Amino acid sequence: RHLSVCLAYHGSSTLCCMLAESLSGLQLVELALDIRHCNLGDQDIQAWTKSMAQQHSLTFLQLRLSFNRISRKGAHDLAKAFKQFGNSITDVVLDVDINPIGVGAVSLLESLRVPRLRLDMAHCGIGDVIAQELAKILESFDTESLELDLRGNCLTESGKVWIVKATACLNAAGCKCLSRLD
Repeated sequence: RHLSVCLAYHGSSTLCCMLAESLSGLQLVELALDIRHCNLGDQDIQAWTKSMAQQHSLTFLQLRLSFNRISRKGAHDLAKAFKQFGNSITDVVLDVDINPIGVGAVSLLESLRVPRLRLDMAHCGIGDVIAQELAKILESFDTESLELDLRGNCLTESGKVWIVKATACLNAAGCKCLSRLD
């Protein structure tokens, strides 16, 4: 019911996809996967999303996907999988940093309405327009704790202000909220 796997820096998307297939039949409560820098792309992310969507009893998910060439399309596929969890999942730790997800950050954040969330989207090609969209989503969040990392993105001072204001509103509403900006 609890599984933790680290394949980080093995550079094999084939091995990662085999792992994704093997998870399909399991009914896990907690899942921690470290598959950073494994040359996954949007195509391989689809295999993961199919496997994750079948995990209906999952309450905790840690998914470390840094350095995997995941673009906007891969981020949208991940978002679809997260929406299928429904209310069962309460804790998510998602690292998609150093992937060119850009506008895909919006659908990811929108899909991750869980009580406790840590989302690392550092160095993801997020600019002011996307930051403004993220801030709007944050304003409607109802969560206990949120940690959002947006360092290394293309945010001007106004983009940072939108995020800071949104996190301040969450803190005022009783959420333990932390945002990291440049």
